[in-house]
Amino acid sequence: MEIGDSLQVKMNEPGACPRYCGRVMRGVNPAAATPSWMARRLERSGVRSLSAVVDITNYVMLEWASRCTPFDLAKIKGSITVRYARKGEELLLLNDKNWR
Repeated sequence: MEIGDSLQVKMNEPGACPRYCGRVMRGVNPAAATPSWMARRLERSGVRSLSAVVDITNYVMLEWASRCTPFDLAKIKGSITVRYARKGEELLLLNDKNWR
């Protein structure tokens, strides 16, 4: 299967992040359950199980020691910009709490 979708990525801090890769995926079921073996392994590593999509990316991060973050393509407006946080900027986390 070929997916022709793409999304522009703007690198504002190439020295801090020399490589940023992404992949558009279709047909992902966000309601799918995380396999119990994966949830247990994440929890033993100190990572709370949240959802299959997030858990899979966290598992890859732990195995490969490289950050892996899923995005919902339908919620992205424009492009992804890789940059440092701005002073006073807040981030809404998956647990609905704000982080500064």
